[in-house]
Amino acid sequence: SGRCILAFSRPDEIETILANVKKSTGAKKVKELQVEIKKIQKDGYSIMKDGFSIGVTGLSAPILDLELGHCIAAMTSPILQFVHKENTDLDKIATRLRYYADTVSNAYSNQRHSDGDK
Repeated sequence: SGRCILAFSRPDEIETILANVKKSTGAKKVKELQVEIKKIQKDGYSIMKDGFSIGVTGLSAPILDLELGHCIAAMTSPILQFVHKENTDLDKIATRLRYYADTVSNAYSNQRHSDGDK
């Protein structure tokens, strides 16, 4: 979910994170992260194998503040390999997750806007 939040953050926040990554791990890692960010932005969600648990894949979609145009949270669901077969269509599941994240984004932004009108 962290990469999903990063991908939909403000450009200045992304640049700050990339600069910190470059300082700590080098330019090669920054290039890899930039490629991941562009893919997540294009797809509208992230699919990442868990770095700690074998057989777990995390699906994340951004919750956006539509007025400000950046990510405020991520809706995330773990997919467990032992529950779901190898042929599970993760993109299809992630697309549905994005649909529900968009629903939350709209509700949040509409509520925020109506609260601001009072």
